[in-house]
Amino acid sequence: MKFRIAKNSDIKMLSELHFEAGKIQPNGYMYKLGLPFLKTYYKLLVNEKNSLVIVAENKDSIICGFCAGTFVAEEHIKTLKKSRLKIAISLIPSIIKSPQLILSILARNKFINSNGKSSDISISSGPRFEYWAWSSKNKNPFMAINLLKFWLKIMFNFGVNSVKAEVDIANSDILKLHQKLGAHIIKEITLSDGRKRVHIEYTNNE
Repeated sequence: MKFRIAKNSDIKMLSELHFEAGKIQPNGYMYKLGLPFLKTYYKLLVNEKNSLVIVAENKDSIICGFCAGTFVAEEHIKTLKKSRLKIAISLIPSIIKSPQLILSILARNKFINSNGKSSDISISSGPRFEYWAWSSKNKNPFMAINLLKFWLKIMFNFGVNSVKAEVDIANSDILKLHQKLGAHIIKEITLSDGRKRVHIEYTNNE
């Protein structure tokens, strides 16, 4: 197993991994927006100047997991804002299949249009941990944890003092794991759809 920076040729695998992981994650949301959306989303993220997407690849060049985030959350929000048309087109199949998604999509669009200032949906400034996924086909949870630690180490080696992220409280196992690895809860919120969420923070103690 090796860790490396993601490239454009990985976008399909990243999207499929997120889709797979989202289906078994309590309160998973982004996977509901469909593979066309996820492919558009990860193409934008991988190509952002200040993004950091690290993949775990086995000896057969299959991606078993990934960690994604950004050094500058503000830049990520601006990228999403500039790409609204592409994103909207990618969402059409999922909206046709599940029209009820429109309300949550509009809430996130409001967040993006306000440059992250309209709500607590997401961390809107500074270094941000975006998503962490591991394939259920690869039974190696310790390697998944090592991947996250590796991603954090790179962030801190670049001089980042702290990294923030959001975790739904319903995803209790992942929240406990983050806390075990050193993350601290810094804020608790309730989203417009009723989901309870915490903001967590990893700090560079070296």
